Amino acid sequence: MSQQQYSPFGFYPGVYNPVNPQPYAPPVQYGPHYDVTRVHGKEGMEKLPMAPNSQGLFLDETQAVIWFAQTDGGGYKTLTPYTIAPLQEAKPVDTATLEARISKLEELMNVRKPDTGADGTGGNGASAGA
Repeated sequence: MSQQQYSPFGFYPGVYNPVNPQPYAPPVQYGPHYDVTRVHGKEGMEKLPMAPNSQGLFLDETQAVIWFAQTDGGGYKTLTPYTIAPLQEAKPVDTATLEARISKLEELMNVRKPDTGADGTGGNGASAGA
């Protein structure tokens, strides 16, 4: 007769175990799950249940608003809306166009206007009509 090893859990190695019929396999680990909670306006935000001492960002489907909601220890909710808009990428600056504009402005500033006196005369004191 062969000698079997004793196990304190009531089963022996190499013997079928009805409590755990399959060999041990480590649990499958998945990556983190991300989700966006969507609400319909302020009324939907107010009806959304939240646990005490929690906070979250919620996307409003009725307008371009993101709601920041937080609750205190008593479960009272504070809502703060933030407007959102699509990001507009900055256009690259065309230096050739800027240089052309600057040179035109320099030309306009360097053009001399005829001297006029403080009294509106042509600079020599004579009136324009005389």
